[in-house]
Amino acid sequence: AANFRNFTFIQLNGEFSRGKGLDVGARFWKGSNVLLFFCDVDIYFTSEFLNTCRLNAQPGGQLPPSPGVLFCTVLTICSRIILIFPNARDRENHLGRLFLWGCAVGPKCVFWPAGKKVFYPVLFSQYNPEIIYGHHDAVPPLEQQLVIKKETGFWRDFGFGMTCQYRSDFINIGGFDLDIRGWGGEDVHLYRKYLHSSLLVVRAPVRGLFHLWHEKRCVHELTPEQYRMCMQSKAMNEASHGQLGMLVFRQEIEAHLRKQKQRTSSKKT
Repeated sequence: AANFRNFTFIQLNGEFSRGKGLDVGARFWKGSNVLLFFCDVDIYFTSEFLNTCRLNAQPGGQLPPSPGVLFCTVLTICSRIILIFPNARDRENHLGRLFLWGCAVGPKCVFWPAGKKVFYPVLFSQYNPEIIYGHHDAVPPLEQQLVIKKETGFWRDFGFGMTCQYRSDFINIGGFDLDIRGWGGEDVHLYRKYLHSSLLVVRAPVRGLFHLWHEKRCVHELTPEQYRMCMQSKAMNEASHGQLGMLVFRQEIEAHLRKQKQRTSSKKT
């Protein structure tokens, strides 16, 4: 904090609530409309991501001169894809490719005014470095760990806590649900409110936003739904299926290596 002097510290009394803290901070600002970036303490982001944040958020009450785009929600057999086409010809070409890929497509297209959007990036979540680099002499520095590969982490597509949106949109939609206590749930509730609003929700993976690994505790005071979400997050954070499988069968692997070593030694003698 010594390097950042333009900030205001707001002290609150009461039980911890992530949603309440963010909500109070957003409403405390009394100046002109600003772009908010909701961020947790275990997040690493780059200046490139901040530019992406600015490009993908537009306040609902302010439209650029662009006439707009054709917005299509495409339902496939495996996922919900949002495509934005500049004209009808591009729309037909892209939908044709989806048919060729074997996707069951059911498009619903509407004309959407340019702008009026909130950004919900999909960040890359780091696996446990002690597991990933267990075969190394030491865990490398943090900057060298931030590599996007299937062996080092996963795309956190179930997380909605990191978001870029303008304060006016946050206030107009009602902010966070302050009745939610403890860990998780308030961010998903806000995300769903935007899905049912007139704003376009931009959801896409970004390369400059990382969730750093840390030990997670799921306390018994959580509601059943919060506890389930916490345990799901905890299980996915440790390592890939293959890496966890190697840990489960570690004793069997070590026993095999010992036998191989004994056979090699006996052949030499």
